[in-house]
Amino acid sequence: MILFSSCASVKSTYTNEVEQEIRANAAELAKAITEVDIAHLPTPVQNHLRACGFINKPMPLNGRITWANVQFKMSPEKQWIPIKCLQFNSVKQPARFAYLYAPKLGVNIFVGRDKYQNGKGNMLIKLLGILTLQNVKGKEMDESSLVTILSEALFVPGYALQPYIKWEPVDSTSAKASIEYNGISVSGTYFFNNQGLFDRFESNDRNMQDKDSSIKVKWSVTVDYYKKDGNYTIPGYAKATWHLPAGDYEYFKGEVAGITFNEQPLALP
Repeated sequence: MILFSSCASVKSTYTNEVEQEIRANAAELAKAITEVDIAHLPTPVQNHLRACGFINKPMPLNGRITWANVQFKMSPEKQWIPIKCLQFNSVKQPARFAYLYAPKLGVNIFVGRDKYQNGKGNMLIKLLGILTLQNVKGKEMDESSLVTILSEALFVPGYALQPYIKWEPVDSTSAKASIEYNGISVSGTYFFNNQGLFDRFESNDRNMQDKDSSIKVKWSVTVDYYKKDGNYTIPGYAKATWHLPAGDYEYFKGEVAGITFNEQPLALP
């Protein structure tokens, strides 16, 4: 009973936080993204938004990302384990919520909640839903959470048009992006393929946690392919990797089953 109520508690926290975030920003109507709106962006970013079908469509002010066939690796020497992942991103004030759990034989090996909201990041991981393995907070976590949001600025591209994200042209196939919020600034570079779609994001501003310390390590998100999802073209499969001196440590990979934009609050009973 303690096990399942603890797991349910973490999920309930995630669900309640997401619903509160939707309600807090529900009053704003999403206007369409126009060519005028994207004119200040570097050319490859403009091309990506056009290729994905976002022009003359409502600006995504939030996005619920549905993941499938996700695998996670706890450390470089560990084996991959299948996990479930729920995720919600909000744009007006940068926010991101993710709930992860690893079910096996009816038991969740671990549950986790990764959050950035109100300028603060927090990673909470519990073994069997009871024993806290990580509860990371502080400036380093705030920086890392902002890097993660920046890496998803073209997953939920309402981010890309917010004043807290600045873009700089690099060349015809890449662009630098910087995000500044709550006194913290981080940056990264987007790389685009010959179809005009981003296939890699890299940053040196994300902190890798190691027991009681953290260190900045090059980090990347790669997109293997894209697919149609309703009116949009979205990433189909994504991976996250730490680039360590000893070699690359890919620790997250999964299929993006779909993305739902501009969710509204649930009706109250």
